[in-house]
Amino acid sequence: MDGAKLQAHVLFPGPHLVNTNILNSDRVRPDAFRIEGQAPASYVDMKALAESAGVEFKLTEPEEVANMAVDGVRDGRFWILSKLGKSDERLRTRTQSILERENPEPTQ
Repeated sequence: MDGAKLQAHVLFPGPHLVNTNILNSDRVRPDAFRIEGQAPASYVDMKALAESAGVEFKLTEPEEVANMAVDGVRDGRFWILSKLGKSDERLRTRTQSILERENPEPTQ
C-alpha cells in the first residue's frame, strides 16, 4: 500500500464483543427516526444482556478497538484485527470452508 494515492483498511473489532451503547440507541434516537409503537430495548448494555441470559463472555472496550485501528492505519496494515481471542482460528475455518465451496453451518 506504500505510495498509493488511496488507502483502505479493514477493521475486525474485537477480539470479543465490543462493549458499545448500541443497545441504548432507542433512548437517544431523534423522534424523526423512531418506529411508532416500538418500545426501547429492556437492556442498557452488553454486560446486562449477557448476565440476564446467564452467559459469561468477555467484552472488548471501544478504546481498545480505537487504539488497534489507529495503530493499524499508522503501520499501513490493510487487515486490522486482534491477535487475541479466536479470530485467527475462525477466519482460517471460514476461509477453508469457502474454498471448499461448503454451505455455512447454522449456529446453535
